[in-house]
Amino acid sequence: MNGNTGTPPLPSGLGGPAPTPPPSQSGTGTAGQQAPATGGTNPPPPQPQQQRNGNRVRPNSRWNDPSVLVIWAIFALIMFALGGMGLFFNQKTTYTVGTSQISWNWGTIFWTIGAIYALFSFRIVGPDKIGLRIFLGRPLHDLGSGPHLIPAFICSFRTETRLTIEDELPGDPEHVVDVEANQTVPPGKVRPIRVTFDRKHPEQGEYDPRWEIKFVDDDEGDEKKDPLSERIASTIQIIVRWRIKDIVTFVRVIGSVEQARRQFQDIVVSWAERELSRVRAKDAQRNVSGFSAMLQHNVQIAVGQEDNPHGPRKEFWGIEIETVQIKGLGFSHTFNRILQQVPAAKAEAQATIISADARKQRLIREGEGFAKQAELELKARTTGMVDMALKLGVPATTIVAAETARGVTRGENEKVIIAGAGGFGQLVGALAGVKEALQDKPDPTGAPPPPTPSPSPAPSPAPQPQNRKKRNRKGGTP
Repeated sequence: MNGNTGTPPLPSGLGGPAPTPPPSQSGTGTAGQQAPATGGTNPPPPQPQQQRNGNRVRPNSRWNDPSVLVIWAIFALIMFALGGMGLFFNQKTTYTVGTSQISWNWGTIFWTIGAIYALFSFRIVGPDKIGLRIFLGRPLHDLGSGPHLIPAFICSFRTETRLTIEDELPGDPEHVVDVEANQTVPPGKVRPIRVTFDRKHPEQGEYDPRWEIKFVDDDEGDEKKDPLSERIASTIQIIVRWRIKDIVTFVRVIGSVEQARRQFQDIVVSWAERELSRVRAKDAQRNVSGFSAMLQHNVQIAVGQEDNPHGPRKEFWGIEIETVQIKGLGFSHTFNRILQQVPAAKAEAQATIISADARKQRLIREGEGFAKQAELELKARTTGMVDMALKLGVPATTIVAAETARGVTRGENEKVIIAGAGGFGQLVGALAGVKEALQDKPDPTGAPPPPTPSPSPAPSPAPQPQNRKKRNRKGGTP
């Protein structure tokens, strides 16, 4: 078994292409000839050493492969030729140059060339690499870790990583620059993958149930107020994890890792413009895992890892797609700032409503308290006035007038302003009522009231001195 693929060896005697057995013979051959599973599930990925060009299987790099034997035969022939020439010309030749003699042996020279050729005809594949032997420009064999014969000038050698490759499309975040369509991208930078989302979503039954893609109607909650329900543009980042399983097929079909990355990006951009442009941004965010699984399935179909439900199977790239993940949606800084302000505005509005409700309740409670206080005070004053009227034996109006007069002049710093003749008359009437009530009420002690002093006669006015009017001698007034 080859160290880098894990493909079972072919039966002995099969030096060339062998037909693939039909599904009815599954389970009776080798482990690499199992039939696809049925029952509606996807078929298993092809075996790494299978070449999707008709129904042929490429043989492994074993000794039963005629091309390997041919390469060893050519290498042996070259070494035999160099060794034979070394034996044939194994004689010392001397040349005299001036006063010096130069001697050499042609056989030794051919043997030295043979040793150097043999040394450079063996290459070593590292533990994290997968090698490829190319014979006269034609990729022949994949090579595992260890030394391998690569005859110089006849075969060439190439290696790729056998580890999982993680590509972030369209590039690493530090290399993605968002520029206008009419602007030039700086060297070493790439444009982002941009998607314009729709204002509506497709029907629920348009997607395969295994993707678990679900949509939320606009009439639920505050979905109508969600800014992500509008037609907006966004950038997306895609992460693809893959590795090379068959380097021979990979080099023949794709060529290089860089070319595979470019084709991955073309597949991803085509899928995003076809599928994500039909949904809303909030639906894409909510169903990232479902759309990622859908994208992975489409990429696996494109590289020939899975069957194409809409046509013949695509040509196998010689790679295995492990995962495809949508990293996330990227909006502009302005839109992100607006999105951050929406929760703050909602929280502020809710706080305002709560504060207004609290103030309303406080005013209601204070009003109820003031009303209750006034009611109790009024009842107490009424009861006190009734008791006072009963004890004094005067009408209740007299008590009310007295309380009014007392309330008018209550306090040391209060000043009474009587406006007009009407206000003065009301005040005098109130005071007269109080006086009458006090005069009509007998003294509870039984003592006679004090005698009223008789008014003394008013003193007669003093005689005024009479001024004599002197007439002017001429008859005028003085």
